[in-house]
Amino acid sequence: MRSRVLTQILVIVLTQEARAQVPASPADTSIVPWSALSARPRLLDTTSAGGIRYPSLLFDANVAGVVRLETIIDRNGAVEAGRIRVISSTHDLFTSAARNGVSQWRFSPPPLDGRNVRTAVPITVTFILPTEPAAPWREVASVGIDSSGVHVSIGTEAIPRDSTVVATPADAREATIAALSELMPRKTAATDGAVCVGWFGPSRAAPPDVLRRLRRQHPSLRNADHCPPTYQSQILRLDSLGQPIKRPPGAIDPLWIDVNPAEIWTRDSYVVHGSVGRGTLYTIYKCVARREPSGKEWKATCVRTGTSVA
Repeated sequence: MRSRVLTQILVIVLTQEARAQVPASPADTSIVPWSALSARPRLLDTTSAGGIRYPSLLFDANVAGVVRLETIIDRNGAVEAGRIRVISSTHDLFTSAARNGVSQWRFSPPPLDGRNVRTAVPITVTFILPTEPAAPWREVASVGIDSSGVHVSIGTEAIPRDSTVVATPADAREATIAALSELMPRKTAATDGAVCVGWFGPSRAAPPDVLRRLRRQHPSLRNADHCPPTYQSQILRLDSLGQPIKRPPGAIDPLWIDVNPAEIWTRDSYVVHGSVGRGTLYTIYKCVARREPSGKEWKATCVRTGTSVA
């Protein structure tokens, strides 16, 4: 009897020692470092830049920046709610944009030695803008994954200038028309019924064929030489005694859309500077006109670069 008890005790001790020699599996609550994974999970969101959008206020203000985050993804690859930690950020609006995008991410399951695990993902989101103000731009939207984490780039970058190409009058004209079309108001006329176009040159009047083409989009468009007078509604006009001058009956402040000569950048892209304003207040734009793949049409994209008071 005694020997049987001793044998049972010995078996229990040996079993416990054997179990102690087997490495324990990570607890369910453990978080594996991103760099320790057997393979990198794929980001299943196919949206460019992972669905992160450049804040329009910062884009218009020409502000670039960087946000560094860390989040936890579960064994199924989903971002865990409330587990996005901000490590550093150059602006609160960038932080909000990065958080909103990352919170919607979904990865393939994170693997480690044949099983799926929870993991901490370092994330860097870079908001890019061109450093050369005069240069045209192209959109940047990319997501890269490596052993150091997830890297998102979003914004625009400068297009290198091709100094070997020479502008042609026909291309410069088409680029200018494309910029004018993009700067036109979405309605066919301003609320007071006058939208006027200004072409570069001494007379400021657009060529007749250009005006005909623009009127297909805006039938009520007026040329510079037939535009109503501007009564400068943005400032208070006073007489010699300091009394406000009443506006003449029926006086209006037409909406003016002006462009400068197109500047060639590459064979298929030109830069056109323009303005849109009423009275004495004008918004300045930089437009990039690009030749369409068909080679027959030009399309322009315009961004606001500042304001001016005449």
